[in-house]
Amino acid sequence: MTIQYHIQDLLELVSQYQKPLNPAFQQLDQRFVQWVDSTGFLSERHKKVGKAWKQAELPLLIARIFPEADGVHLQTCLEFMMSFLILEQLTDTPATTETARKWAAEFVDALQHANSDVPAPPKEGPAAVLQQLSKKVMGAIDPPYRAAYIASNILLSEGVVQEAIDRESGVEQTSLETYVQTRRKSIGAMPFHALDLWISKLDIPDEVLKNPHLQEMVDGAVDLVALANDVYSYRKEYLEDGAKHNFVTVAMHDPGTGIKPGEIQAAIDYTVERFKATLSRLEELKRTLPSLDAPGLGPKLERYAELMMDSVAGNIEWSVTWVAMSFFNKLANLAERLPEGIHHARDEMIGILNPNRRHDDPEEKRQDAIRAEINASHRFGSFATERGENTVKWHIDGHDYFWAVSELLDNAKECIFILDWWLTPELYLRRPPALYPEWRLDRLLKRKAEQGVKVLVIVYKEVTQTMTMSSKHTKSWLEGLHPSIVCMRHPDHIGSKGALKPSIRLNSGRITRRSLLSTTITPALVDWISASGAGTLIRILSPMCTQPTFHALCFLARITTMLESVTNSDFQTVYNYASNALSSLESGRMPWHDVHMTITGPSVLDIAQHFIERWNEVKKRKYRDKPHVPWLALPHDVENAPNEAVVRHPHREAWLKIGHQTKQRFLGRPDGDEEWAAHYARKRIPGMLVQVVRSVSDWSHGVLTEHSIQNAYCQLIRESEHFIYIENQFFISATNHTDVVKNQIAAALVERIVRAARKGQKFHVVVVIPEVPGFAGTVKDESSLKTIMAAQYRTINRGGHSIYEEIRKAGYEPMDYIRFYHLRAYDRINAPLSTYIEQIERLSGVKYHDVLVALARKWIGPAVEEGDQHSVTFTIPAEVTEGPAKPAPKTETVPIPASEEEADDVIRRFEEAAKQIRGDEDVSDNVAQHMLHDRTSLLDEKWLGTPKEELDAYVSEVLYIHTKLMIVDDRRVIMGSANLNDRSQRGDGDSEIALVVEDWSDMVDSTMDGRPYEVTRFAASLRRKLWREHLGLMPPQSATPHDHRPTPFMRPVPHPNPNEMSDPEDALVADPLASTTLDLWNTTARQNREIFTEIFRVVPTNLIRSFSAWDVYVPKVKPGHVAPDVPLERVKNRLALVKGSLVEMPLDFLSDQADFVEGPDWRGLNPTLPIYI
Repeated sequence: MTIQYHIQDLLELVSQYQKPLNPAFQQLDQRFVQWVDSTGFLSERHKKVGKAWKQAELPLLIARIFPEADGVHLQTCLEFMMSFLILEQLTDTPATTETARKWAAEFVDALQHANSDVPAPPKEGPAAVLQQLSKKVMGAIDPPYRAAYIASNILLSEGVVQEAIDRESGVEQTSLETYVQTRRKSIGAMPFHALDLWISKLDIPDEVLKNPHLQEMVDGAVDLVALANDVYSYRKEYLEDGAKHNFVTVAMHDPGTGIKPGEIQAAIDYTVERFKATLSRLEELKRTLPSLDAPGLGPKLERYAELMMDSVAGNIEWSVTWVAMSFFNKLANLAERLPEGIHHARDEMIGILNPNRRHDDPEEKRQDAIRAEINASHRFGSFATERGENTVKWHIDGHDYFWAVSELLDNAKECIFILDWWLTPELYLRRPPALYPEWRLDRLLKRKAEQGVKVLVIVYKEVTQTMTMSSKHTKSWLEGLHPSIVCMRHPDHIGSKGALKPSIRLNSGRITRRSLLSTTITPALVDWISASGAGTLIRILSPMCTQPTFHALCFLARITTMLESVTNSDFQTVYNYASNALSSLESGRMPWHDVHMTITGPSVLDIAQHFIERWNEVKKRKYRDKPHVPWLALPHDVENAPNEAVVRHPHREAWLKIGHQTKQRFLGRPDGDEEWAAHYARKRIPGMLVQVVRSVSDWSHGVLTEHSIQNAYCQLIRESEHFIYIENQFFISATNHTDVVKNQIAAALVERIVRAARKGQKFHVVVVIPEVPGFAGTVKDESSLKTIMAAQYRTINRGGHSIYEEIRKAGYEPMDYIRFYHLRAYDRINAPLSTYIEQIERLSGVKYHDVLVALARKWIGPAVEEGDQHSVTFTIPAEVTEGPAKPAPKTETVPIPASEEEADDVIRRFEEAAKQIRGDEDVSDNVAQHMLHDRTSLLDEKWLGTPKEELDAYVSEVLYIHTKLMIVDDRRVIMGSANLNDRSQRGDGDSEIALVVEDWSDMVDSTMDGRPYEVTRFAASLRRKLWREHLGLMPPQSATPHDHRPTPFMRPVPHPNPNEMSDPEDALVADPLASTTLDLWNTTARQNREIFTEIFRVVPTNLIRSFSAWDVYVPKVKPGHVAPDVPLERVKNRLALVKGSLVEMPLDFLSDQADFVEGPDWRGLNPTLPIYI
């Protein structure tokens, strides 16, 4: 089994210097291939060399190093490269020192004769080819630049001779500095800089070029190329000759490094660190170019420095992509994978041989160029432009949103298109389910399909070894409902055509990064008229949702997926939906918070285009031969809108010929749709300006990478005037380009804050994120939680380049400008065990677990898939003990009722027994409503059990933020599916979609820092509603209104949200910069944090500054329960003071644990890191 070593992506470190490929590459490549094939001196051995040259794509190297040179100059540079490679082949192993000296002399002699008027004696074989190439090169280079070129080649020849001497002596190189001096000569990069001077006509005097500052720059640029080459070639050289002449090897023998022989990973790490230090020094030298007394010299030196970086970036980009050592390394590794399947191995081999195989032929490049032109013409580099005349409505939390979705779906006449990460067909869209059984998603979709509506669904195909969404069940269940419902799963994973990317390997283990990337966008499109969208995994919850799910007198009110807790137990056994990992008698369910939109208007066409592109791409890759999976045509009417960018779409005409066509909307008058035309005419107003942005790439969408969401975030931040509000599931970003995290949203925040501070402007950023990521376990024990939390703290306030640290470096106090917060909730479970539950069980003859299984059977419905489980095994939580030995948990197995009628009988018997024991009027099933603006107090709540049972009934949980939202200046909003991390923002990770909304047609008078200020109704009303919810300044919302009629907030667009801007509570949060507002916000967050810390000892907390303090602090109670020795009266008195769910972020959590935010992971040594960040 081959041991693998991790190498950081050096190309990422120089990514800011990358430039587009020289357009003359194709022609150069053709000439090169012809030359290699026609060269007569190649012996049988050298024919293999020529084949290797072609595979290594030398013209690509030249086109990368000289991205702006014309074809003539490129040809000359390639001719130099060919002469150098001939010299390298003639002097490399097994050549002796004498042979190396001979060919080095021939190489120099050919150059010098080509530069003189004295004719050279005729040569044969390789010497003749060197002579011919040198004559071409010297004939092309202008005389003033020849001396520098010849001098650089003399150094090169000296370097290859010295390598031969070292090789023949057999003495191991033990000095890195000596090795570096030799390598600078032999690497072949020095002549590139001489060629740069000629190509750009930089007549810089020799004495200036010999200036120590410039000479150090040239040495640094050459060293970067050599270091990258040595790192990437190490494996191949090691297999050939032990890699004796390689920086990695020498690092293991130089006493100054402290690295022992055999410590290869340490030597690789040392080499990478040397690369980083060299790059940092070169960048510093570029910024401090000397001012020499020569007119016009400054711009020439700046250009020379720029060309150096072209050479560095081009060399490394070529090495990463094509160099033979990387090529052979990947093929060697592939042999280990053959047991995974011949077809998968074959497909992955194709991907290794040609990683850009869908973007490398002329037609594919033409299509890419068209898309690039379209994107470049739009703000944020998006595929879509800004469009007016839209109507957008926000919805807060799942309860209101899913009712709106149910109406949208029910109104469909022609088509419903859904794109989702995790779709549960058995989801009840209207709550409580007992009142609305017909509004379960699968039943609603079946109804629409029977009415002739086409339902097309794309769901993420998970990695079954690590994820539990059961997309296979989703597909088979939905498609079994009706032929008009078609469901596709995407992508395939390791080795498949959908995965595309090669593996990242660590030691003998394997993990495919792209196999863990996902489609996390969740739009639903209806008839191309309306769309809805949000994040994923949206819970059907009301604001400040009640956590307990025990309702003894009305169990049917709580039919649900029964999988609603994350921090204590992650989502599990979705296919076996009757399972329940947590006891609802003891554990609170994690409440979720999310924000969503519904939209109608022209921008729906852009969402439609996004869906159709994805659908057709997946169809092409996976379902080409499946006739029941249709091709789709873009619905745009280009005759009515000839200036639309979609007119240039490279696939529009082809899809129009073969694809299923739907009625176009919004571009001109819809043909033959009088009802819609009349409706649209009535509703057509200036409306909101909306732009669709997205994160997509080849693996997800079949296109080159687009990261217009990140572009939008950065630009909106930089253009902000006063205030930014962010809610997001994650907060992972970078303030510079050298971090392992790459997205630049944090850099934009630092830039904007420092700019405001320098001008003395009041500017504030409020960020609300979850206390902990949504994974099972604790930060102490789970590496995924630890990694994500560390990444967030590195972004916020530690690690050397965090937001807070960068602001302090600029001389300002970050807390004056940006603060971070979480949400947390509490509740009380109305399920006293001995005085209630056990009595019900005895009287009814039905166990509580029997009722849960009966409820699950009701949730399954009348149709049960063949092969489903017939029983459920419950794990009964063990008592928490002080000692190290943990008692084994007990289990209880319960049969699943064979029919819904049998399940009804079980539930009925339990409920009737509960009514006989006591009524339910005096005891609330939930008390979380007191966190909101309730007319009663927690202290008014009654309890019919014992005081100990009531104390045990209080629970607290993270209120999990799933929102992906930013509001700028109460005027502009970006909302969608994209998290604030690299996975969502870079474009080549998870696929995402978002809307940028600007409602300039509906401005409202307000204030900003006490001064008159106009805001947009959409942005300001959303931000104020969210703040009122978080601060407890809104009344509780019941699961369903008493009259069973939807509130205006539950209706989809175009029904407007009620105007609450005149409410007294709204006025308290209207001005986000007012000292009274910020004081209310911060005081509430601080007080809530203090109360939750005292009563529940929640984690994270500032009281845990190292892992050694963890066990001392965390109470020995069941997760989420009251800490020991806190009396019931104190619990109730303190919790009665909690207002809303807002709590301060504990910025000092694990602040003394140095390895929490430092170490190998954050130096690029963990290949699995991109999975988490």
